[in-house]
Amino acid sequence: MRQWGNSRALSHYLKEDYIIKAKVKFNQELQEVYKNRSDALKWLLVVSFGYTGFKNAPLSSPNIFEQINKWGRIALIQTKDIFEEQGFDVLHIYIDSIFVKREEPITDEIIDSLLIKVKKETGLPISLECIYKWVVFLPSKVNSRYVVPNSYFGVFQNGDIKARGIQCRRGDKPPFVKNSQIKIIEMLAEAKDLSCIRETFPQIFNFIMKQVEKIKQGQIPIEDLIITQRLSKNIEDYIMPSHVAKAGIQLKSAGVDIRAGSKIKFIYIKGNPRVLPWDLVPNSKGYQIDIEHYISLFKDAVKTVLIPFSIEEDFIENLIKLIPAKQLSFIPINERLRKFKISSSEDSNYYLY
Repeated sequence: MRQWGNSRALSHYLKEDYIIKAKVKFNQELQEVYKNRSDALKWLLVVSFGYTGFKNAPLSSPNIFEQINKWGRIALIQTKDIFEEQGFDVLHIYIDSIFVKREEPITDEIIDSLLIKVKKETGLPISLECIYKWVVFLPSKVNSRYVVPNSYFGVFQNGDIKARGIQCRRGDKPPFVKNSQIKIIEMLAEAKDLSCIRETFPQIFNFIMKQVEKIKQGQIPIEDLIITQRLSKNIEDYIMPSHVAKAGIQLKSAGVDIRAGSKIKFIYIKGNPRVLPWDLVPNSKGYQIDIEHYISLFKDAVKTVLIPFSIEEDFIENLIKLIPAKQLSFIPINERLRKFKISSSEDSNYYLY
C-alpha cells in the first residue's frame, strides 16, 4: 500500500516508539530516559492526529480524521473479541486501551499468545502496560449507569499509581487539592489487596482532618492554593465571565496583555469578584482567602477516591465540616468506623475491580 503525507511521516515515529517501549522492559537503568522519549513521541503522534480533525488548520482533513477513528474502532472490537474468546471479561475500552479481567491465573505465556494473535488479526502491535491490583472506573454525573470514558484511578501490582480524569490530573485544581488526593490514593495503595482496603481508612481519615485543620488555620502555603487556567477566548468575547475571565479582566485593567490562550494564575478570595490574579497579590491588601471554597474543592477530591470504597458521602461531609479537627480526634476511630454503611455491589454505581 502506498503511503501519503501524514502516514509516511509518522510511521517512522510510530516504529521508533515501539522500539523504545520494548527497551524499557529490558533496561531498568535507562527506564526513565526511555519513558521520556516514548512520551515525546506519543505527543507528536497525538498532536498530529488532532491536527487532522482541526477545521481551522491549513492542512486539516476531516476524511482522514474519520478514517483513523473508524479503523481504530474496528481494531478495538477485534481485540475485545479475541480476549473474550480466551475467557477474559472486558471491563473498559478507551481509544487505544482495553482493560480486561480473568478469574483464573494469567501466565506470561497466555499474555504473549494473546498479544501475537491481536497483532496478527488487526495488523497492529499491542503491548501489556501493566497488571492492576485494583482499578476504579468512575460513573458519569449525568447518568450514573455509564462509565466516564477517561476517568479512573488504580494501583499497579508494583505499587505505582495511575490516574486519569480526576482532580489530581486537572490543571484547574490547586496543588493543595491535587497533592492531597494523590496522598490518599497512595495510602489506599498500601493495602495488600481490595479485601484489606479498610485497614487504610483510619490513617486516611486522620490525614483528611489534619488537612482541613491546616487550611483553616492558614498553614497551607498560598502558592499551594493557586489555580492555573487558560482563557478559551478573548476577554471581550465573554458574555458571562468565568473565574479565569474575571482574573483576566483584572490583569487587563492593570495593563497586562491578555488574549485567548493566555495562561492565568489566580486564587479564590471572599467577596466580589471572587478571584485575585496571582500577579496582583503582592500589591493587594485586605483580601481574605475563601477557605470554604478551597475546602469544598478538597471535599470533592476526597469523595472521588473514597466513595467507590463504600464510604458514605454523609460520613465524608461530617468529617470535613468546618470544625476544629482536634474536636473530631476525641471520637475513637472504632466509633467512626461503625458509622459506615457498606453498599452492596448491586446498589453501587462505581465500577471497582
